[in-house]
Amino acid sequence: MVINNGIKEAREKKMMTQNDLAKRMGVDVNVIKDWEENNTMISLKDVRRLTKYLDATSDQLLLGCTKPPIDLSGLTEDQIEEIFSLFITNLKKLNRHHRKINMKTNRSTVRDFGSKVYYIRVRLLGISQEELSYKLNISRTSVQSYERSSEVDSVNRIISLSKLSKVSTDYLIFNDCPLQLSSYELDNERYSILKQLVQFYVKYNTIHNR
Repeated sequence: MVINNGIKEAREKKMMTQNDLAKRMGVDVNVIKDWEENNTMISLKDVRRLTKYLDATSDQLLLGCTKPPIDLSGLTEDQIEEIFSLFITNLKKLNRHHRKINMKTNRSTVRDFGSKVYYIRVRLLGISQEELSYKLNISRTSVQSYERSSEVDSVNRIISLSKLSKVSTDYLIFNDCPLQLSSYELDNERYSILKQLVQFYVKYNTIHNR
């Protein structure tokens, strides 16, 4: 997979040369060049380090996003599902029976990559393991493995899952990152509408939870 990375833009924004960044990372300058030109797939370990050194989101580095992800941590589960139903036009609404069975699958139980994959599949997408494996072009066994893993070492899988589910790559990469909506492929108007809707929900929840 060729990633639309924003490493170069993030580096230049920090007023750093390729040599500067290479020294900070402890790698040869050619490694930086290869990352920026998509000649070499970057590791998740290096993505994590780059977010720190470049003060950037992984969405910016891996997807070339110019707008920050939208934080959904202040929303209820129903509000989150509403946001995703508006954002993902082909979202399958979970039927009442299925949702009742999986009511324990919420953000309070999400701690690592595996539980996040399960949460995304069940609560946000409402699809089976077979359907997710088809959409990601991987085996069902791989999906099962992801849902049991504390983290994944494949940048490609992170990107594929982010593009499919619309959650940020930061949410998938960092265990302590709250649920976020990625700005990938969102034009300014749609991004603004979604951000305003989230802000409205947060304000509403704050008032009614006093």
